[in-house]
Amino acid sequence: MARAPIVVVGAGPVGLCLALRIAQSGAAVLVLEKRAGLSKASKASTFHPPTLEILSALGVWDESARQGQVVSRAQYRDSEAGVAAEFDLAAIADQTRFPFRLHLEQAVLTPILLAALEQHPLAEVRFGAEVSAITQTADGAQVQLVDGAMEAASCVIGADGARSAVRGWIGAAFEGADYPTRVLRLMTKAPLDELCPGAAPLTYLFAGRRILQLPEDERLLAHHSARAGGIE
Repeated sequence: MARAPIVVVGAGPVGLCLALRIAQSGAAVLVLEKRAGLSKASKASTFHPPTLEILSALGVWDESARQGQVVSRAQYRDSEAGVAAEFDLAAIADQTRFPFRLHLEQAVLTPILLAALEQHPLAEVRFGAEVSAITQTADGAQVQLVDGAMEAASCVIGADGARSAVRGWIGAAFEGADYPTRVLRLMTKAPLDELCPGAAPLTYLFAGRRILQLPEDERLLAHHSARAGGIE
C-alpha cells in the first residue's frame, strides 16, 4: 500500500525548502497554503552562508544568485565618529563555499522554490487550502481543511509562521518574541556612495538609539519599484 504523503503546512521559504528536500529524498510531499498564492509581503531580504549552503544542496542556488545580489562586506558607522567596524566575510572562505550574504527578497526566493517543486513528480503544492484541524491516527495523521476536505498524512510539519496554527494544535509554545520596534523601508536612487563616502555595500549607521541601514542593491530597488507600481 502506498504511504500517505508528508504534509507541510505553509508555503513560505521554510515550508517550500522542507518540501523540496523531502521530495528529493524520495518521499511524497503535499504543501498546504491557506493563501491564494505566495505571499508578496516584504519580509526577509538577506540570506547568510548556512542558508546559501541549503539553497545549493536543493539545486536552486544558481537562479537565486542570478536574481539576488552578493554582498561580502558589512560596515558599522557612528553618525559622528565615523567607521566603528567593518567585517569582510571573505575571512571565512576556508569554512564555506559561500563567504558572503545574498540580498534577495523572500518574495523573490519563494517563486524559485515553487518552480522547483512543481517540476518534481513527488511534490504537490495546493493554494487556498487552509487547515482547520489535525488528528493523530495509528499510522500518521488526518488533516482537515476549512472547505471540509480531508487529507491523510504520514506526518505533518508546521511551517506556518510565528502565529502557527499547527503549533497551537499540538500545544507547542513559541519560544521567541516579536521585535519591539518597527522598520521603515525607503527605496531611493540617490547615490549613497557619494553621500556616505567609503560606505560598504551593506552599512549600518548608528545615531543614538536610531539605526539606518544602507544597502546598495539595485535589484532590490527594481523589485520593489515594479511591485509598488513604480513608487520609489
